[in-house]
Amino acid sequence: MLGWTQAQITDAKTRGMQPTRTGGFAYMRGPDHAIVEYAGNHPAERFNHVHLYQEDPFCAQLWYQHHLHAPVYAGHTSRTPLTEATCQMARGPDRTWPALEREGLFRTLGAAVAFGDVAWLWYMRQGDRALVTSRGHVADHLALSVADLDA
Repeated sequence: MLGWTQAQITDAKTRGMQPTRTGGFAYMRGPDHAIVEYAGNHPAERFNHVHLYQEDPFCAQLWYQHHLHAPVYAGHTSRTPLTEATCQMARGPDRTWPALEREGLFRTLGAAVAFGDVAWLWYMRQGDRALVTSRGHVADHLALSVADLDA
């Protein structure tokens, strides 16, 4: 199961739970050190999501909903109604696995929107330092295609 804490993993091992060994996913590092995620048992191979980091994931979600009319990706809604005044929330206390990094991933809070069948998933900042611009990094922007730009 995706996103288990260390306590949940330990409990599952204690109870003798075994993985289903179907589907699943893994990560590999590309030649430019970008992380590539690949997942199994989907009906068709396709690009289906991108992970992004955000100081305030739900504030980003609101912005994309408001300005680009992006629908919320299923299962990534806030427990409380969101406004610009309420979208800033504290990061959850526990790292989870499987993860992009060996030390685990803070998945809570996580927000997402969808553009067609591609999800943009935002996770909270992973470290203690503020996030920096993506300019000049391996992936410094994302692009969208639209049928009617004037509209």
